[in-house]
Formats: sequence, C-alpha cells, structure tokens
Amino acid sequence: MNPQRRETFQIIVGAIVSCTVVGLVALIFGPERLIDDGGYELHATFGKVDGLKPGGAVVAAGVPVGKVVSMKLTGDFRADTVLRIDKSVQLDVDSSAAVVTDGLFGEKYVRLDIGGADAIIPAGGTIGRTEEPVIIDDLLDQIISIGEANIRKRKGN
Repeated sequence: MNPQRRETFQIIVGAIVSCTVVGLVALIFGPERLIDDGGYELHATFGKVDGLKPGGAVVAAGVPVGKVVSMKLTGDFRADTVLRIDKSVQLDVDSSAAVVTDGLFGEKYVRLDIGGADAIIPAGGTIGRTEEPVIIDDLLDQIISIGEANIRKRKGN
C-alpha cells in the first residue's frame, strides 16, 4: 500500500471510530436530551421529596410517562417540583402525585394516579393532590420508639 492510500485509509478509519464513539456517548448519556418529546410541564408541590432527583421517572399505571425536570424550595419550605409529561397523557384535575420508592431501597420516582374528572390540568398547571415519600429511617425510628415504650411499660408493671 502506498503512503497516500495508507493515509486516506487511516483518515476513514479514524472518522468511523470517532462517529461510533460519539453515537455511543449520546446513547449512554441520554437520548432524551437529543430529542424534544413535545411534552408539557406540570407543577406538583410536596412537603418533602427525599431522594427524588431531576431526571427521575414519572410513572402512571406502571408506565413511564415523563420525567422530573427540576425542584426548588418555596417560601413556605415545600418542594415545588416541575414534571415534564408526555403530550399523549392528559391528567384530570383530581389526579394525584406521590413520591414513591422502586422496591425497598430503590430509586425514588413520581407516581401519578389519574382521576376521573371531566376537566384536564392545563400545561403549566399544578397537580393539587400530592403525597410525600415514606422514609425508611422515619419508620425505623417509630418502630424503635414503640418498642422502647413497650419495654418501659413492661418494666413499670
């Protein structure tokens, strides 16, 4: 192979490898960032969102229908959460949102329970009914305090 052909071959191989690496990085680090899904945003305000993160899933009936876009603290120390919902999903005004855990120690996500009202929450609107996450540490503290109270009660008798 002459030097000019070798150089052309190396340029072509380099371009193919570069395109492959860029494609793999795009697939791994979020194809949803490359494509605008045409969804709409809704707000949901929670007392606490422990463990929920931007980019977290939004699920309705077990099916992913969106993602958490952002969270910020309100003036009354509540978490205003912005959700991007797929445009094919319309939420009734009596729908609710809950921060739940996938399994015992899994990731947090937002579960939507669709209501049955005739009116629909408009884009940019707010989901009025929300439920806060169950925190395992809080449950363990309650169980321990109940157990300690029972032990003290038995010792007192």
